[in-house]
Amino acid sequence: MGISSSLIAAAIVYWIVEQKLIAALIIGGAGIAGFLITHFLTKRPPPTVPPSVNQENIQTFNPQFNPTFNPQQNVYVGTRDDEAERERKERARHDQMVFDHIKQQHDHRPNMTHLVADVASAVSLNFYETDQSLKRLFATGMLYRGNIDAPGDYVYWFRGDD
Repeated sequence: MGISSSLIAAAIVYWIVEQKLIAALIIGGAGIAGFLITHFLTKRPPPTVPPSVNQENIQTFNPQFNPTFNPQQNVYVGTRDDEAERERKERARHDQMVFDHIKQQHDHRPNMTHLVADVASAVSLNFYETDQSLKRLFATGMLYRGNIDAPGDYVYWFRGDD
């Protein structure tokens, strides 16, 4: 039902912003159709025998809080966690590639400094990914850095084996 209500809301916003009624009706119709399908597929059949008021065990309302059930609770089927884990692994892979490159260069030229664009080119990552990787490596104490007037604002060098 969440997607259906999102489609209906999107149709209303689209109609207000873009003033295109046909497209808004199509989007809204898809949301309404999804809502109706969900409603009819999840509808429970009524009990076969209605409860009688003259039963010996009359049920009473108990307003006690039950923390195990929350009808408003969102349920995710692993997609967000899987996505976050993939992103974390990808960042770790980038960090390792960047660190290995700088370490290798340090082994050959100990006083060499590195600009973001040069490292990006050497490890085949884009500028942003490389910049973020270098910043993470600096934050963990694996690299030194100094300010410079160049894209990325810093120059980096290997911290060494202290």
